[in-house]
Amino acid sequence: MAAYRESWAATFRALDPPDPESPDLAETLTGEALSETVNIVATRERLGHRVEGAIEPHPVVVSATATEVLLDDCAIENSVEYDGAGAVVDTADDAAFNYRVTVVDEDGAWKVAKFERREEPCEPA
Repeated sequence: MAAYRESWAATFRALDPPDPESPDLAETLTGEALSETVNIVATRERLGHRVEGAIEPHPVVVSATATEVLLDDCAIENSVEYDGAGAVVDTADDAAFNYRVTVVDEDGAWKVAKFERREEPCEPA
């Protein structure tokens, strides 16, 4: 679960200011999760936007093997996205997001490999 929590921290560090080449991303994410996150950060960079905030994860282990952990999470996001002039373009105030997350052991380091955002509402565990 530490790897999952750190992946969110790394993502928000990479968003303020946007740095799609941040080494923190590759240290905490892999595969689909890495490519999707890099694309999100790169889009903010192209737009000249930055995002301040954080996600408070509430993960629960669904299943675990020696090389893969499946988590369900009702993550709470508090963030603000600003444009290049500093105007607010989007906010998330205690927004709950329902995720199914796959964390894998990649050469001895646990990394998030997949985020699946689900539409069903959730309550933090």
